[in-house]
Amino acid sequence: MELQDNLALSGYLKFPNEIPEYLKKCKYLPKLNNERPDQRNLIYKERFSSLQNLVLIMTPLYTEDWIGLEALDDAGKVKYIAVERGHQEISIDDMKKYVVPYLTAQAPGSEKDDDHVGVGAHRAARKSNIKKIYNANQTP
Repeated sequence: MELQDNLALSGYLKFPNEIPEYLKKCKYLPKLNNERPDQRNLIYKERFSSLQNLVLIMTPLYTEDWIGLEALDDAGKVKYIAVERGHQEISIDDMKKYVVPYLTAQAPGSEKDDDHVGVGAHRAARKSNIKKIYNANQTP
């Protein structure tokens, strides 16, 4: 069973060294990710920000708040999960452990705490660290 049999990864075909070509040729993903600066859709951001919970493995969309990730995080609705593999190599066991509970009645509003995902830092410090990591990985 492949990861893509269970989840649709929004940045699946986005290569960091080919962003201009990606934006030019790919129609679906840049629109879904609200990545085109001249075509940002505020309704996407508003709807995304209204989610009850969001579980992310890793994404750069947060730092520029293209789709409302920062607003969700500020509201305490973003869950950060660290796994050993990259986001395209997440195991089925990790998906069952960390993602499936949020797709069932087990997670929304529950007191699962962040201990099971290795996150316990204050939100502002976590946010600052995410932005530092993101900025450190950007090419000049």
